[in-house]
Amino acid sequence: MAFPSRHYTILPCDYESVTQWAPKFIEFRLNALKSAPQCTTSSYELEAAIPQQEWISTLSKPVFRVLLCVSRNIESQGPVHVWDSEWVGVLCMYGPRYNDKEDCLESTWYLGGGFVSPLHRGRSTLRDIYNFGIQQATNTDRSLAKNRQSRTGIEIIAKANDAPTLRYYRTGGLEVTQSMTLGEYYAQAGWSFSISADLLGLKIVVMRMVIEREAAVRPRL
Repeated sequence: MAFPSRHYTILPCDYESVTQWAPKFIEFRLNALKSAPQCTTSSYELEAAIPQQEWISTLSKPVFRVLLCVSRNIESQGPVHVWDSEWVGVLCMYGPRYNDKEDCLESTWYLGGGFVSPLHRGRSTLRDIYNFGIQQATNTDRSLAKNRQSRTGIEIIAKANDAPTLRYYRTGGLEVTQSMTLGEYYAQAGWSFSISADLLGLKIVVMRMVIEREAAVRPRL
């Protein structure tokens, strides 16, 4: 009997690869917005109207990464490309923004847009993808910092009135640092992503945690 296994990866962001996996990502993303609109700061109507070429342009940016969890049969070789496997869940990672000091490298990485296929829920999948993203960000910062100290900042945003989500993130070590509107956050972060005018005034909170170079990256969320 063959048993499926989980595999975590960062999808390649070169243009040729993105053109191959982008359609599957777009479909997965739109299904997330349609099935759980209350859990997102975007909207199905907005993102469904984005042309595929604009998606590809965004997903090809070096600062934009898609973390992917797929299900594979451990007794078979599997497809050539990881994105051709069954998609279990995704999480978007944007950044980093660096504050390069003489004795310390400080960063901010944004994690968001997480979604798990309904068939794979209830197995801590989203938590595992978040932990994978945190580990990747931490490893990148420590490699760049070399002999200096590094502080890896992980940042997320959530609706200000979404108490269950806020409690969930707090269990992973994140704390509320700012309250603002979604439009203000986009301007502060310097994002050029599309945003519906109806969502500009959405009240959100910014949550953040910092991982020091010497600290072990413990399981979170």
